[in-house]
Amino acid sequence: PPLRILAVASVPGGLPVLDADRERELLAEALAPAVGAGLVEVHWAPSATWDDLQGELLRGPWHVIHFVGHGDFDPDRAEGILNMERDRDGGVDPVAPPRLVSLLRLSKPMMPRLVVLNSCSGAEVGPNDLFSSTAASLIRGGVVAVAAMQYRITDAAAVRFARGFYAAMVCGRSIDEAVTSGRIAILEAGDST
Repeated sequence: PPLRILAVASVPGGLPVLDADRERELLAEALAPAVGAGLVEVHWAPSATWDDLQGELLRGPWHVIHFVGHGDFDPDRAEGILNMERDRDGGVDPVAPPRLVSLLRLSKPMMPRLVVLNSCSGAEVGPNDLFSSTAASLIRGGVVAVAAMQYRITDAAAVRFARGFYAAMVCGRSIDEAVTSGRIAILEAGDST
């Protein structure tokens, strides 16, 4: 302890607006007991630009990266992407997993062990390669565990997942159990998610 979480909210222009502020509130609420006990530290990156993330990773160590934003799968390149923010104009910077792995390796003494992709399609794969998703690419790049969504997810469901996931982690549950808790939290929203 403490478990150090670097949270990143990516809201580039040109994409549907996400409720990143609500995500922050719920993450803070879910982790409040552990933060108060000194077991967890949460730090939000000032932005999701390459330069800001590089700076934050250099100031590590970070055990968890929590990404809030848009993800996608590029069928032409057969790889997942995360939509980060461009420095110059606040537009979209589509980041493929190999670039992201290079960035995560800056964190010392080791790269983050867990990456939570609270975004769409982080675990989506191509028809010819079961390891083409963003999540699988991060695992192959050295991240120990990745929690990701295989398909599109509503903003409300993503927020509920994060709350259930971290509530279980704070209680000392395994990552698998935390994912189950996140999925159960989504059920509260009903069938519309």
